[in-house]
Amino acid sequence: MYAKKGDSIRVGRSLDALPYLPRSVTDIDLYFSGPYRCFHDRPDTVQMQAAVANISKTIAREGPFDGIIGFSQGAALAASLIIAAAKNNMYDNLFELAVFIGSPLPYELVECESGDGWTAKICSKRTTSINIPSIHVMGEQDDFFSDGQQLVEICTAQTRVIVHGEGHVIPRTPAFTAKLVGAVAALVEDIENMA
Repeated sequence: MYAKKGDSIRVGRSLDALPYLPRSVTDIDLYFSGPYRCFHDRPDTVQMQAAVANISKTIAREGPFDGIIGFSQGAALAASLIIAAAKNNMYDNLFELAVFIGSPLPYELVECESGDGWTAKICSKRTTSINIPSIHVMGEQDDFFSDGQQLVEICTAQTRVIVHGEGHVIPRTPAFTAKLVGAVAALVEDIENMA
């Protein structure tokens, strides 16, 4: 998450300690030493509610933020938070933009028909939309490529899509970095011009 204050960018870093160890870690140990943590080890209702609450506390404590950036589970959770905030009027204009990188489909917390609480279900473009400008980064070899395409369809505002030839990674080449930074800068400029 980031917030623009004047000419500087402040990054929100104090998410409460992520409570779960991931079930598997592929290739990340080539770049970063562990331990590796995640918001949930399975997207059940209790863990999804806790994850949304964790991020909501950070927003309340350190926000407001202009945008949110997430990779993989973090991208799906960012999308889930935007959907929950819009449906439950949690915040007025939670974010102005989102960047989703290698995202699985987001989850939606919906009230159970029995009235006995909430359940997490995979979002569908028929019942859900994200109405802020967004950038979607997808790898052609990523198992979540199809999910990323479906997430683009859920987003009803301006979208930019960047496809790379790799898998479930954020490419580390200078050319890719420049392309992603350029897309974010162009989207920010578009938003500022609309204001």
